[in-house]
Amino acid sequence: VTCTLPTLAANSAANLLIQVMPPDHPAQVDNEVVAFAANPEAYLPDNAGSLENSICFCTDLSLSLSSAPASPHLGDILTFTVTVVNTSTEIATNVFITNTFPTHSVVITYTTGQGTCQYLGIRIACQWGVLSGGASAQLTVAVLPTQAGQMLNTAAVASYEIDYTPADNALTIAAPVGTAANLTVQERANPGLAVQGKPFTYTVLLANEGPNNGRFITMTTLLPPSFSFAPSLNAETRLNLHLDDPAGAQSFHDNSSYGDDLTCVTQTTCPTAGIPGRYGTALDFYGDDYIVGPTGEGLNPGAELTLALWFKTSSTSSDRKFLGKGQQGYGYVLGHYQNKLYAQVWDSVGTLYSFQAGTLPANNGSEVARIPAGNYPIGSTPFAFTVGRAPWGSNYFSGSLDEIMVFRRALSRNEIKALADGVYVSDCRDDANNVVTCHLNALAPGQIVASNLHIVPGQLGIYTYTTTAAQSTYDHDLADNAATVRTLVVDEADINLIMDLTYHMVDGSGGTSRVWLLLDGTFVDNDAETGTWETQPDPGRMILQYDPGYKCTALSTGTFILPGPYLQGVRTCQDGSGIFGLWTGNFIAALQ
Repeated sequence: VTCTLPTLAANSAANLLIQVMPPDHPAQVDNEVVAFAANPEAYLPDNAGSLENSICFCTDLSLSLSSAPASPHLGDILTFTVTVVNTSTEIATNVFITNTFPTHSVVITYTTGQGTCQYLGIRIACQWGVLSGGASAQLTVAVLPTQAGQMLNTAAVASYEIDYTPADNALTIAAPVGTAANLTVQERANPGLAVQGKPFTYTVLLANEGPNNGRFITMTTLLPPSFSFAPSLNAETRLNLHLDDPAGAQSFHDNSSYGDDLTCVTQTTCPTAGIPGRYGTALDFYGDDYIVGPTGEGLNPGAELTLALWFKTSSTSSDRKFLGKGQQGYGYVLGHYQNKLYAQVWDSVGTLYSFQAGTLPANNGSEVARIPAGNYPIGSTPFAFTVGRAPWGSNYFSGSLDEIMVFRRALSRNEIKALADGVYVSDCRDDANNVVTCHLNALAPGQIVASNLHIVPGQLGIYTYTTTAAQSTYDHDLADNAATVRTLVVDEADINLIMDLTYHMVDGSGGTSRVWLLLDGTFVDNDAETGTWETQPDPGRMILQYDPGYKCTALSTGTFILPGPYLQGVRTCQDGSGIFGLWTGNFIAALQ
């Protein structure tokens, strides 16, 4: 294009507007301009110029990304929604979108509003084709997180056309996934029947089905008004260390009524808290760390002493001390040596009593030995109670310790077995108005704790009460956080016989139950399910009929087998199922 200007005055300018039609395909267009005059010029280098122009199919795609629910936990399905809008008036073609998520998740499903998608390991890739001006489309991806923490999700979109604002074509968001623990509550060994004025034991099983630690658990049982709660064994503890303190802790809570917390002397000599323990979490000792507690008379046991703990170590051959109080010559210490438990106790006049007993870990949960401490009490000492080494500064322990308890009396064999079974891991107290509350700081996945509630019924009748569990950790399924039991309270004189019953049915079902036969011709079993009973002298039979709705309304007819006392016979369901089987009954002594 050539343009001619007649004249151009000195120090003046002229503008030329040239309109051209761009090509119908993306291209690079160069524009060059040269100016010259008829008269001579003094300087020619600035008489030429050029400009490059990109000719494109342009559009403007905008991407947004959201997640739901707002506060997910492990076990929740987390849904990411990617929305793309073409905010321009031009068509976007070959629209391609990706959604990338972490490896610690499992894809459940994905759906797209248009086009097709593929699952490519850690991302979903979709080919959407055409997206008209002003139109939008969505991709929805549902995943199941497999670990707690921040879960990052990144989405990106592109098309064949050049985007006016590419900054909004990609986005990353973080969904905070919280921990979760599924607690279940079950009753175990419910007596079904209790004698008025006599204590009985109601056992509650608390399990954690995971996937994370249950923390700060509370089990609550509302007893009937005529029932009273008898404090459990852990109410007697002089020191009660569950060691469920969080990772990084330097102080360790004493759950006894004395509150004598133990602490680290320095940070460098502090064991590691928060590792998996026998129940909940534990402390890990590396052979150069320890914790200390009270120095006064409180943990000087006097005439009797019981030390209880769980430990885990790679070797028990060396002389290592778990805990103790005092110095050599007075006090006490407990550890392992030559693959056996090893204890030393000095009385108040300095006489040493020691034992080395039990092949570890074969004595797990059983009493190893008892040391008679002579005529004098165990020696008092002003030194600190120490865990992780001998109190005098040697024989460091290497391994894990959990559930440390100190009693100022000698426990019975049955009480020691109960400690080993974990029935006193939770601390149970009667708060008020017959509400018994049991506290448990932590419960690891797969662990089960049995809590014994010792109850004294005050009035005759049949009573129903419920135990519920709550925790600070999120729980997906609250329906199994409660167990309800019934107990029939009778006068001891009303009990005629007690029988242990076992049955096997043709459909593979079966069970065992204790049955109390009452003088009024009724009976009650472990689940407080009731019925009637009678004997027939000829040919020497007993008939038990469950009330409607209980145990398939079973009718059990048995014949006495001599010399007995023993029964066997046929059991038939009368609930319409027609299932039948065999049963046996063994009579035992009446309640003592």
